[in-house]
Amino acid sequence: MAISCEPWYVATVQVLWGLPCCRATLIEPTEVVELMETANRSGGARISRIRHGSNWASWIVVTVAVAVSPAVTSCELFEEDAGPNGDEEAKLYSLLMNHRQEKGLPSIPLSSSLTHVAQTHARDLVDNYQFGDNSCNMHSWSDKGKWTPCCYTADHAQAACMWNKPGELTSYQGNGYEISYGGSKGYHATADLAFRAWKGSSGHYSTIVNEGIWKDVTWNAIGIGINKEYAVVWFGKEVDK
Repeated sequence: MAISCEPWYVATVQVLWGLPCCRATLIEPTEVVELMETANRSGGARISRIRHGSNWASWIVVTVAVAVSPAVTSCELFEEDAGPNGDEEAKLYSLLMNHRQEKGLPSIPLSSSLTHVAQTHARDLVDNYQFGDNSCNMHSWSDKGKWTPCCYTADHAQAACMWNKPGELTSYQGNGYEISYGGSKGYHATADLAFRAWKGSSGHYSTIVNEGIWKDVTWNAIGIGINKEYAVVWFGKEVDK
């Protein structure tokens, strides 16, 4: 799945007789999407035509309502959270989801809550973390914000400090699990560099593709933050409502 800044639209079809074939359909437009009702049939049937670029598709559905409404794009999600690297964040999401699809795994829905956590942590790392500090790794949080600070050590003694951050910072109803990437001051973290590094690290890679301790876990939410020297991705089991 390639991510672009074009809006996606959801065509919602409510079926009068509960036909299993007709449910919400996600349409990614190349130019413009229009929903046109061209005819009404007896019993509530109508022909709906959806324009997808220059191509037209027509079908008859038994329906009581048809509506088209815009859905949030990955670009809008990153822009709304005021991340300084929205394009790189969208690119990293694309790289991760494309790779999961290559492995036969489903895409993970973008979460506004986990994106906020990811971008908040990336900013905190830029402003307050001392890269190369062997006592506190990049899962640590400073005492400079409205969250519980912690020094995350290699023995995972402070694991709850990471897990709890979505609940501390957002209304997300579940724990968060983070993978991180970064460098010293002046380094420029990018989507490509982070993705390449995680692919080469078994612990990080297993989180991305649900292997090892994550093999029986289903990720239902993901958030991404990139800021200067750091890139972080947060995964969650619960759907972001």
